[in-house]
Amino acid sequence: MFSFHSIDEILRFAMARENLARRFYLDLSKVVTTPGTQAIFEALAHAELRQQEAIKLELFKIGSTVPSPETEEPDSSPSPEEPFQINNHTRQMSALEALELAMKKQKASFQMFAELMAHTDNPDAGEILFGLAQQEMRHLIDLEKEYRALNPGEGKP
Repeated sequence: MFSFHSIDEILRFAMARENLARRFYLDLSKVVTTPGTQAIFEALAHAELRQQEAIKLELFKIGSTVPSPETEEPDSSPSPEEPFQINNHTRQMSALEALELAMKKQKASFQMFAELMAHTDNPDAGEILFGLAQQEMRHLIDLEKEYRALNPGEGKP
């Protein structure tokens, strides 16, 4: 589990996660062969970018500066998640499979932020982590709605 010493560290970690997720979805949108699945991944990447911008705003509110993407150096902190391997199955992924993958990632993010929240003794950090967990859960709920719309007879994924 990760250990943070400040709100700034928590927000930077969350921003790194959002950036990795955005790149993940953009990479997938470039390799899948189904146009509908490409569109889903592009929309997910855009949602991650919006969340990243919201986190930047929170950093500005606490007086922290954020380097521009052009000058930003690679993060040397622990990787917030493992890289995803793209293979032949990934390239042929259906829209439903794409949503299932995205839901799995959102659920893991929610669980991670919820666990971090449960293990902090700083009320301000707990509030930030709670907000991040809520955002991940909202994304998960939106993905589940989209999944059910594409697969109406199956119930909850």
